[in-house]
Amino acid sequence: RARADRVIGEASRLEALTSDLLDFARSAPLRIESVDPKAVLAASIADVAEDGFVIDATSAPSTWQLDPSRIRQTLVNVLQNARQASADERAPEVRITQQAGKLVYEVRDFGPGLAPGTADRIFDPFFTTRTNGTGLGLAVAKRAAEAHGGTLSARNHDGGGAVFRIELPRAAG
Repeated sequence: RARADRVIGEASRLEALTSDLLDFARSAPLRIESVDPKAVLAASIADVAEDGFVIDATSAPSTWQLDPSRIRQTLVNVLQNARQASADERAPEVRITQQAGKLVYEVRDFGPGLAPGTADRIFDPFFTTRTNGTGLGLAVAKRAAEAHGGTLSARNHDGGGAVFRIELPRAAG
Protein backbone atom coordinates (compact mmCIF):
# COMPACT_ATOMS: atom_id res chain seq x y z
CA ARG A 1 0.00 0.00 0.00
CA ALA A 2 2.80 2.44 0.89
CA ARG A 3 4.57 1.79 -2.40
CA ALA A 4 1.35 2.27 -4.37
CA ASP A 5 0.72 5.57 -2.55
CA ARG A 6 4.27 6.67 -3.37
CA VAL A 7 3.83 5.78 -7.06
CA ILE A 8 0.55 7.73 -7.17
CA GLY A 9 2.19 10.70 -5.46
CA GLU A 10 5.11 10.73 -7.89
CA ALA A 11 2.76 10.37 -10.87
CA SER A 12 0.81 13.39 -9.63
CA ARG A 13 4.04 15.35 -9.19
CA LEU A 14 5.13 14.48 -12.75
CA GLU A 15 1.72 15.47 -14.10
CA ALA A 16 2.02 18.86 -12.37
CA LEU A 17 5.54 19.34 -13.72
CA THR A 18 4.44 18.47 -17.26
CA SER A 19 1.51 20.85 -17.00
CA ASP A 20 3.81 23.64 -15.74
CA LEU A 21 6.27 23.02 -18.58
CA LEU A 22 3.50 23.11 -21.18
CA ASP A 23 2.08 26.33 -19.72
CA PHE A 24 5.53 27.90 -19.84
CA ALA A 25 6.23 26.76 -23.40
CA ARG A 26 2.83 27.83 -24.71
CA SER A 27 2.88 30.99 -26.78
CA ALA A 28 -0.59 30.95 -28.30
CA PRO A 29 -2.07 34.31 -29.23
CA LEU A 30 -4.25 36.01 -26.65
CA ARG A 31 -8.01 35.64 -26.92
CA ILE A 32 -9.12 39.05 -25.74
CA GLU A 33 -12.71 39.50 -24.67
CA SER A 34 -14.70 41.81 -22.45
CA VAL A 35 -14.97 40.20 -19.01
CA ASP A 36 -15.76 41.06 -15.42
CA PRO A 37 -12.40 41.15 -13.56
CA LYS A 38 -14.17 40.11 -10.35
CA ALA A 39 -15.52 36.98 -12.07
CA VAL A 40 -12.02 36.08 -13.30
CA LEU A 41 -10.74 36.45 -9.74
CA ALA A 42 -13.64 34.39 -8.34
CA ALA A 43 -12.90 31.56 -10.79
CA SER A 44 -9.22 31.69 -9.86
CA ILE A 45 -9.98 31.57 -6.15
CA ALA A 46 -12.32 28.62 -6.72
CA ASP A 47 -9.37 26.78 -8.30
CA VAL A 48 -7.19 27.44 -5.23
CA ALA A 49 -9.35 27.59 -2.08
CA GLU A 50 -12.81 29.15 -2.00
CA ASP A 51 -12.73 30.32 1.59
CA GLY A 52 -9.06 31.18 1.83
CA PHE A 53 -8.88 34.86 0.83
CA VAL A 54 -10.02 38.29 1.98
CA ILE A 55 -11.23 40.18 -1.10
CA ASP A 56 -11.63 43.91 -1.69
CA ALA A 57 -13.28 44.53 -5.07
CA THR A 58 -15.08 47.77 -4.18
CA SER A 59 -12.97 49.77 -6.67
CA ALA A 60 -12.92 47.15 -9.42
CA PRO A 61 -14.10 48.11 -12.90
CA SER A 62 -17.15 46.21 -14.12
CA THR A 63 -15.49 45.08 -17.38
CA TRP A 64 -12.03 44.86 -18.87
CA GLN A 65 -10.57 43.58 -22.14
CA LEU A 66 -8.28 40.61 -21.49
CA ASP A 67 -7.74 36.92 -22.12
CA PRO A 68 -9.67 35.41 -19.19
CA SER A 69 -8.02 31.97 -19.28
CA ARG A 70 -4.47 33.39 -19.28
CA ILE A 71 -5.20 35.88 -16.50
CA ARG A 72 -7.02 33.19 -14.55
CA GLN A 73 -3.88 31.02 -14.69
CA THR A 74 -1.76 34.02 -13.70
CA LEU A 75 -3.97 34.64 -10.68
CA VAL A 76 -4.07 30.95 -9.73
CA ASN A 77 -0.26 30.81 -9.67
CA VAL A 78 0.04 33.96 -7.55
CA LEU A 79 -2.83 32.94 -5.23
CA GLN A 80 -1.35 29.47 -4.67
CA ASN A 81 1.96 31.03 -3.66
CA ALA A 82 0.16 33.40 -1.28
CA ARG A 83 -1.75 30.54 0.36
CA GLN A 84 1.41 28.49 0.76
CA ALA A 85 3.33 31.44 2.23
CA SER A 86 0.64 32.65 4.65
CA ALA A 87 0.15 31.30 8.12
CA ASP A 88 -3.02 29.26 8.55
CA GLU A 89 -4.61 31.81 10.88
CA ARG A 90 -4.28 34.74 8.46
CA ALA A 91 -5.83 34.59 4.99
CA PRO A 92 -4.08 36.36 2.11
CA GLU A 93 -5.68 39.58 0.89
CA VAL A 94 -6.64 40.33 -2.71
CA ARG A 95 -7.56 43.76 -4.04
CA ILE A 96 -8.81 44.73 -7.52
CA THR A 97 -8.69 48.36 -8.59
CA GLN A 98 -8.35 50.55 -11.62
CA GLN A 99 -5.38 52.91 -11.38
CA ALA A 100 -3.96 55.23 -14.03
CA GLY A 101 -5.92 53.45 -16.78
CA LYS A 102 -4.78 49.98 -15.71
CA LEU A 103 -6.53 47.06 -14.11
CA VAL A 104 -4.61 46.14 -10.96
CA TYR A 105 -4.77 42.90 -8.99
CA GLU A 106 -2.77 42.95 -5.74
CA VAL A 107 -2.23 39.82 -3.68
CA ARG A 108 -0.71 40.15 -0.22
CA ASP A 109 0.42 37.16 1.79
CA PHE A 110 1.35 37.00 5.46
CA GLY A 111 4.40 34.80 5.20
CA PRO A 112 8.05 35.63 5.79
CA GLY A 113 8.27 37.87 2.73
CA LEU A 114 10.79 37.69 -0.08
CA ALA A 115 14.19 36.48 1.05
CA PRO A 116 17.09 38.87 0.44
CA GLY A 117 18.52 38.39 -3.03
CA THR A 118 15.49 36.54 -4.42
CA ALA A 119 13.26 39.46 -5.51
CA ASP A 120 15.04 39.72 -8.87
CA ARG A 121 15.04 35.97 -9.44
CA ILE A 122 11.57 34.76 -8.41
CA PHE A 123 10.19 35.24 -11.92
CA ASP A 124 13.06 33.30 -13.56
CA PRO A 125 12.06 29.91 -14.98
CA PHE A 126 12.98 27.01 -12.69
CA PHE A 127 13.93 29.24 -9.75
CA THR A 128 12.22 28.10 -6.56
CA THR A 129 12.74 28.33 -2.83
CA ARG A 130 10.50 25.31 -2.20
CA THR A 131 11.70 21.74 -2.09
CA ASN A 132 8.76 20.48 -4.15
CA GLY A 133 8.21 23.45 -6.48
CA THR A 134 8.98 23.53 -10.20
CA GLY A 135 9.90 27.20 -10.33
CA LEU A 136 7.59 27.77 -13.28
CA GLY A 137 4.40 29.19 -11.72
CA LEU A 138 5.58 32.78 -11.38
CA ALA A 139 7.46 32.63 -14.70
CA VAL A 140 4.22 31.57 -16.44
CA ALA A 141 2.29 34.30 -14.59
CA LYS A 142 4.77 37.01 -15.59
CA ARG A 143 4.79 35.89 -19.20
CA ALA A 144 0.97 36.10 -19.37
CA ALA A 145 0.93 39.58 -17.82
CA GLU A 146 3.57 40.75 -20.29
CA ALA A 147 1.65 39.22 -23.22
CA HIS A 148 -1.15 41.64 -22.24
CA GLY A 149 1.34 44.54 -22.28
CA GLY A 150 1.28 44.54 -18.49
CA THR A 151 3.56 43.70 -15.61
CA LEU A 152 3.85 41.40 -12.64
CA SER A 153 5.99 42.63 -9.78
CA ALA A 154 6.69 41.65 -6.19
CA ARG A 155 7.90 43.44 -3.09
CA ASN A 156 7.94 42.96 0.65
CA HIS A 157 5.15 44.65 2.58
CA ASP A 158 6.14 46.99 5.42
CA GLY A 159 3.79 45.08 7.73
CA GLY A 160 5.24 41.69 6.80
CA GLY A 161 4.69 39.26 3.98
CA ALA A 162 4.91 39.91 0.27
CA VAL A 163 2.75 41.78 -2.23
CA PHE A 164 2.39 40.65 -5.83
CA ARG A 165 0.99 43.25 -8.22
CA ILE A 166 -0.45 42.50 -11.67
CA GLU A 167 -1.06 45.59 -13.84
CA LEU A 168 -2.92 45.22 -17.13
CA PRO A 169 -3.48 48.13 -19.53
CA ARG A 170 -6.65 48.46 -21.56
CA ALA A 171 -6.44 46.39 -24.71
CA ALA A 172 -6.38 48.31 -27.95
CA GLY A 173 -9.55 48.19 -30.00
